[in-house]
Amino acid sequence: MCSFLIFNWLIENIEYVNYFLKFRGPDLTNSITYEGFLFLHNLLHLTGNITEQPFIDKENKIVCLFNGEIYNYKSFGNYKSDGYCLIDCYLKFGEGFISKLDGEFAVVLFDFNKNIFIISTDVFGTKPIWYAIDNNKLGISSYESGLKRAGLENRIKLNPNTTKIFNISTLETIYTKRVFIFDFNQHKTSYNDWSYAFIHSIKKRTDNNNYPIYICLSSGYDSGCICAAMNYIKKQFYTYTILADENIDTINKRKIINKQVTNSDSELIEFTKEEFEQIGKYIKEHAEEFKYFPKTMGENRLVTDDQASIG
Repeated sequence: MCSFLIFNWLIENIEYVNYFLKFRGPDLTNSITYEGFLFLHNLLHLTGNITEQPFIDKENKIVCLFNGEIYNYKSFGNYKSDGYCLIDCYLKFGEGFISKLDGEFAVVLFDFNKNIFIISTDVFGTKPIWYAIDNNKLGISSYESGLKRAGLENRIKLNPNTTKIFNISTLETIYTKRVFIFDFNQHKTSYNDWSYAFIHSIKKRTDNNNYPIYICLSSGYDSGCICAAMNYIKKQFYTYTILADENIDTINKRKIINKQVTNSDSELIEFTKEEFEQIGKYIKEHAEEFKYFPKTMGENRLVTDDQASIG
């Protein structure tokens, strides 16, 4: 996951501001000041070598932070970790370099020579990024709480599939563009290409991990498809099933198939009421408040009140 914070003024209570963000990156917190800006990164180390951020190109006066994973980073060069490709891609492809990346990410890049900074999500906005501009104050954060705790009012979450370019001096938007332009016209007559894309998406997410892979296995379609893809590519994994309203016959059949094909183990978990309440209390105290979108889960419903989230 990881997380980051950027401010253009000195933050005295940075531990308070960084409180919720640090849970996303418990392995290493690093901060620097550069050209009057504070750049802070919290690392969750999952792939490659332990990589301290921010990335800095002193010769070109470029600073870059990102959260997520770049799956195609090796296509740009022999990098020891994915984040190292970002500044080089920017120098090679310019301000549109984000469109060359295949991954799940939120990226911020400051080019002090050109007096611009770039913020961008991936195509589907899987990694959060918020920004706020209050008069001459700028804040950029993985979580809204980082901006709220710093006293910034005009907090905006960057939309998925969006790149914004700003002027560093004036903080004015230079332009906004899409990372990828979709063609919504119907061209397909079968699910063959979708099946290939789905299996490939599972493979690239599991090929470069330092840790064992686990799947929250339910009796629904989502986890079932993921297990089927993992079995197809012969990737061993581990499943956890929290017993609630799941169809136990379906779970048991899936466990047998997973064991036969990829020798993947599984575990059934049943919380007591006391354990469930204790975990729910812990999550409420340590997770930033976040509401579901009204169209999908109802008005003002907190994720931390969702029993599945607690599980």
